[in-house]
Amino acid sequence: MKLQEKVQVCVECVQYSANGGAEIDPQKVAEIQAGLNSYGTGAEFHYITDSETGELSGGFSWSPCDVCGDTLGGDRFDGFVMWL
Repeated sequence: MKLQEKVQVCVECVQYSANGGAEIDPQKVAEIQAGLNSYGTGAEFHYITDSETGELSGGFSWSPCDVCGDTLGGDRFDGFVMWL
């Protein structure tokens, strides 16, 4: 059984989840990986989409990203971290 925790994440974390870090600054990839590691061994991030439109769920926020910790204001998307 996998446990889950809801998170709100930045654009870069969504991109990392979608393509494994390709085309993202290596420093940012390291921040994302460190953030995932803080949730524990085997943590994986997944984003949530609308079942009808396929659009990402979320909106603008000044809150930090729950995975990489980015504090800049911007889009935050709903997702979850899962691990065994």
